[in-house]
Amino acid sequence: MSDSGSSPPGAPTPRGPYDAPPWLGKRTRGGALGWIVTIVAVVLLGLLVWFAIANKAKPVDDAGGGFGPPGAGGPPGAGGGGGRPGGGKGGRGGAVVNTAVAVAGDMPVTVDALGTVTPTATVTVKTQLSGQLMSVAFTEGQIVKKGQVLAQVDPRPYQQALAQAEATVAKDRAQLVNARTDLKRYQTLLAQDSASSQQVDTQAALVGQLEAQVKADEAAAAAQKLNLTYARITAPISGKVGLRQVDAGNYVTPGDANGIVTVAEVSPIDVAFTLPEDVVPKVNAQLAHKARLAVAVYDRAQTMVLARGTLATLDNLIDTTTGTVRAKARFANTDGALFPNQFVNVELTVEVLKKAVIVPTSAVLRGQNGMFVYAVDSNRAVHIRPVVPGPAQGERTALVSGLAAGETVVTDGTDRLREGMTVSTPPACPPSAGGGAGGGWKKGAGSGSGSGGASAFAGRRGGGGAGGSAGCRPQPGPMGGAMGVTASASQSGAPAVGPAAGPAMAAGGRGYGPGAAPAGGGDGNGGGAGRLQAMLAELNLDPQQQQKADALFADAREQATGQLGPDADPDTRRAAMKKAYGQAFGKLSTILRPEQKAKLIEIRARMALQGAGGPGGGPGGSQGGGGGPQR
Repeated sequence: MSDSGSSPPGAPTPRGPYDAPPWLGKRTRGGALGWIVTIVAVVLLGLLVWFAIANKAKPVDDAGGGFGPPGAGGPPGAGGGGGRPGGGKGGRGGAVVNTAVAVAGDMPVTVDALGTVTPTATVTVKTQLSGQLMSVAFTEGQIVKKGQVLAQVDPRPYQQALAQAEATVAKDRAQLVNARTDLKRYQTLLAQDSASSQQVDTQAALVGQLEAQVKADEAAAAAQKLNLTYARITAPISGKVGLRQVDAGNYVTPGDANGIVTVAEVSPIDVAFTLPEDVVPKVNAQLAHKARLAVAVYDRAQTMVLARGTLATLDNLIDTTTGTVRAKARFANTDGALFPNQFVNVELTVEVLKKAVIVPTSAVLRGQNGMFVYAVDSNRAVHIRPVVPGPAQGERTALVSGLAAGETVVTDGTDRLREGMTVSTPPACPPSAGGGAGGGWKKGAGSGSGSGGASAFAGRRGGGGAGGSAGCRPQPGPMGGAMGVTASASQSGAPAVGPAAGPAMAAGGRGYGPGAAPAGGGDGNGGGAGRLQAMLAELNLDPQQQQKADALFADAREQATGQLGPDADPDTRRAAMKKAYGQAFGKLSTILRPEQKAKLIEIRARMALQGAGGPGGGPGGSQGGGGGPQR
């Protein structure tokens, strides 16, 4: 007999809370848990397989630079984050590099030296008389002319001495007149045989003695007149007077060591420096042909040109202990920019190479077999070309042989190149140099702002910011003049050297992921170089200022990278670059005009509001965003 609560025969048995669904058959409670674990394992396995397939997908085209499945990157020209090197549309293409065209131009051959400003003439003004200094007629630091009265010594004692000398002259002249009269009488008596010859001779000797006495008296009187002239102390040369060594009212003598004041001739003025003996033959050859060798003088920081002049002469001996020869250059110094005994840096132009083949310095590399460049042919293939480098000046290097003008060389991204490899360059940035959509797995994963803002994060990897290292390259300005630093278009993040760029450049960082460098533009040279040149373009620098600015920031980069090892983390690199650039900005302000200084302050304030941790670049920089982090 069945229980009252049991189901009638043939009725379906109700399913408990831990029973499996009918389509799985009867399961125990433990079997239900196993079913849940199985489902989770299948889902995880599917995700892993999908992740592996996605990672093996080909990267998008070079312009997008994103890393993800085919078609996931941004459109051509978008400033995507860094992808795998050599990514191409529809397949694996060549490495993305920066290039420059070798040009024919004039390359000055210069020699740098340390010099000291020396006046053309320096005179210590002393009194030639002993007496009280009655007055001082100059102002300290005044420019005086030759013959101008500087001081007055009490003349009264010398006026009295002159009067005495003149009286002696008058007395002796009267005696001479009387002696000459007596001589004539004796000569008349001698003719009448009334006087002896001895008397005539004696009188003639007395006349000669008195004549000599009168001459001595006249010389003594002239000496007293000269003393009166010396009582008025005048400037012996034209120049600038120094500090007064004695005040009016003091008793001065010719033996005073310090004198009254020092006068230095400062216009024109000379600069003394030394040259290595190796350049002496070239300099002598130029001087023999009456050539005027140009000399430029810079301040101690080598940021400002103080004056320009010409080489005057070389010394006649070479110092055997140092292997150098002393040289002297002359400058007009009408504006007083050079100061006596000032320490300066001298740049002597020994010669100018006409129509030399000039390339960016970064394009010249050193290998086991010597110096070489990567030349790009018409098929976009690179070839190792041995070259013989000549003189270099800043970011420009002249090649003696191995390359012809008009050929294209690689300036950045050479660490990934091999002989015959096909390369590509990013498309030119638009004039606005604004941001673009970055590459990524999902639409908008790396979109940047109009000024190259920070990358957004979507999916497991975020795309780079606008103008990424594989995004676009700045539009170069005309070749010639100082070589500027353009934004990096390579995966390495190092700055490429090229012509001075236009007012807008973009260079961003790279995203994390396989084949990509750390976020934030690598070592900070990728995004920072573009922002730096954009800022310099806004300052409207003249060619001379641009050349000095390029040299300042090139030195800053070398200083920052030289202090770090190859294993330094990106944050440390950015901090070092920011510090070095900060010092360079301080030196840059010394060569700017007042309106340029005001513009520089405005630009730096705007950069600080946009973020990015300074000109060295950083994650999400305002001019080039870093890649999104991986998680």
